[in-house]
Amino acid sequence: MRIKPRFAPLAATVAVEPRLIERPGVMTPTLAPADWSDARVEAWLDWVERLPTDLPQDVAALNGDPASLLGGAVDRWAYRLGAWGREHGLFDSADDAKSFTDELSASLLLGLAAPGETLAATASAGLSLHEPGAALRLADLTAACRGERLGAQAAEALSAALRSVAEAVDRCEGPRDACADPSANPALARAANIARRCGASDADIIRAIEGEIPIIAPPAPARRSPVSVLTSRDRIASGGPEAAAVAAAALEADLALTFSPRDAEALSDAPLEARVSLYLPALNIFTGEAFGEALEDLTRLWVVALEIEIAIAGDAPRRDAARPIALGLSGLADWAVAANGADPVILAASVGARVSAAANATSVELASLLGPCAEWEAVRDEVVDAAVQRNQGIDGLKGCGRRHAAINLFVHDAELALKLGASPFDATDVFQTDDGETQRRLRPSLARTIARAGGDVEDAERHLFGRRTLVGAPGVNHSALRDLGFTDLELEAIEAALSQTELLSAVFAPPVLDAGFIGDVLGLSVANGADLLPRLGFDDAAIEAARTAAFGRPNLSEWEAAPEALRSLLSADAGDLEAQMRRAIEPFSDVPDVSPDLIDWRAGPLQAARALGEAAREG
Repeated sequence: MRIKPRFAPLAATVAVEPRLIERPGVMTPTLAPADWSDARVEAWLDWVERLPTDLPQDVAALNGDPASLLGGAVDRWAYRLGAWGREHGLFDSADDAKSFTDELSASLLLGLAAPGETLAATASAGLSLHEPGAALRLADLTAACRGERLGAQAAEALSAALRSVAEAVDRCEGPRDACADPSANPALARAANIARRCGASDADIIRAIEGEIPIIAPPAPARRSPVSVLTSRDRIASGGPEAAAVAAAALEADLALTFSPRDAEALSDAPLEARVSLYLPALNIFTGEAFGEALEDLTRLWVVALEIEIAIAGDAPRRDAARPIALGLSGLADWAVAANGADPVILAASVGARVSAAANATSVELASLLGPCAEWEAVRDEVVDAAVQRNQGIDGLKGCGRRHAAINLFVHDAELALKLGASPFDATDVFQTDDGETQRRLRPSLARTIARAGGDVEDAERHLFGRRTLVGAPGVNHSALRDLGFTDLELEAIEAALSQTELLSAVFAPPVLDAGFIGDVLGLSVANGADLLPRLGFDDAAIEAARTAAFGRPNLSEWEAAPEALRSLLSADAGDLEAQMRRAIEPFSDVPDVSPDLIDWRAGPLQAARALGEAAREG
C-alpha cells in the first residue's frame, strides 16, 4: 500500500516547546506543541508509559530523538507499527513503510488523531430476552452490579468509622489509658459502636485505638463492557414486564438495549475494537474540497494503522475473526458550528458518509491484499445491503470482501478526548492560560460563527459571563442602593467582590458589608443568614435581573442581539444538538451509538421503563 504524504510536510510547521509537567511525585520534562494544555500533555505521557515495544525479528529498535515530540515516543510508536505493517505484507518497501510512519506521527503532532489503548481479548457477553432463562441472567447481572456498588460503599464507610475511633482517642484530653478505654471515653464508645455496626471486628477496633488505621481497599469492580440486551422493540415500546425488568437492570448495570441481532453482535464485539478518535476541528488547516480529501486520507491512514494493531495484538479468536475497528469523530459539533453557516446536522451526515465510504474502501483494499476477515461470509449480506443504503460502491465488497466485519463511527473515551483537547460542546469554553490558570471564554467555534454572521462577539460574551458590575444594572443598581443608605464605601466593596464570586447574595453579606452597617444603617440582622436583598425590598424579578446582568446566563438562547441567521442554532440545547448530529451519523456506522440519555436521579424502574418505551417508539 502507498500512503501519500499529506500531513508530514505540515507537521514541520507546528511550534513545539519544552514543558515541565507535574506528575505524581515527579516533575517530568518533555517537548510538546505550544498550544497543548498541561493536562493534555500529561494524558499523552500516561499513554507513553503503556506503549509496547515489541518489533519483528531482525528489525532494529528506533531510539527516537529526545528532542522530538514526547521525547521521541511518538516516533518510536509509529516506527513499530510501520515495521509490523511491512512484516505482514502491507508495505512493499522500506520507503512505503517510512511514508506510513511519517504520516502517522504527523497526525498525532497536528492533533488530528489519538489512538486507543490495547485491545481487549474477549467480547462482552450478550443477552437475548427471547432465550430461556434470560430473566434470571438479567437479575443475576443486576445483583452482581449492585453488590459491587454496595461493597465499595461499605468498605468506605468502615474505613471512615475506624478513622473516627482513632480520632476519638487522639482528641481526648487525659491519661492515655483512660482515653483508650471506651468506658471512660464516651466519644470512643460511640465511635466503636458505629464501627462495629459497619462490620469492624473487635481486633479492628483495638488496632484503631492503638493508632493503626487499616487500609481497606474496596473490592475491585469487575471490568464489564456494556451488555447488549436483544429484545423486541414492540415489547419495550408497550411498557410490558420485559421493559420493567430491563429498566431495573439499567439502573444498576451498563446496558445497551438493541432490537436487531446484528446490532447486538456488533455491540458485543465493541470491546475488541482497535480504536482511534479523529479530531475534525484540527482538519480546518485544509479548506474547501481539500478538507474532504484530507479527511479521506486521514481515515485511510488510520484504518491501516488499526489493522496493524489488530494483527499484532495477540491471539484472540473472536477478535481475529471479526477484526472490528472504530473511528470516532471527535469535535464534531465544534467543527460543524464553525463551518460557513450550514446546518450542523446536515454537515454531520456528510462527514459520516465520507468517513464511512473511505473506511469501507480501505477495508476492501486491505482484503484484496490480505483476504477478508474470517467472519465475512456471516456478515456479507448485511454489509452489502448497508453499502447500498449509503450509496457506496459494492463491486469491491462482492469481489474482495472486507477486512473488517464492523466499522464503528462512535468512540466514547474521555481519555482520547483529553488527548485531543476536545470537550463537550457548550457555549462556555474552559481553557488554560499561558501561566497555567484556568479561565472561561466564549467557545472559539461559536465566536467565529457569530463574527462571520455579523454579530458582536464581545456583546455575546457579556451576555454569557455578565458585566461583573451593578453600575446601570436592572433591578439592583447603585442608584437604588444609595436610596437605601449605601455609601461609596459599601458600593466599592460590592464592586470589588463581584469579581470573586458567582452568588449575588454573597456580595450583600459580611465580610463584604460591615455587620455594623447592616445593623445600624439598614436596621437588619445577619445572624440568621437570610438573604439581605429580599429584606431590602427587592423582589425576585429585580434580583434575578441584576444577577444575570452581573454574572451572565448559562447559554446564548436569550441573547437579544443574536444575528437572525444564528437564532435557531443558539437557542438549541447543546446536548440536543450533539444528539441530533450523532443520529445523523448513525446510518453510516455498522455499530449503533450507545451514548446515554440521562434521566432524573430520583427516577426508579417505572420512570426508567417509560423512558425506554419512549425511545423505542421514537426509533
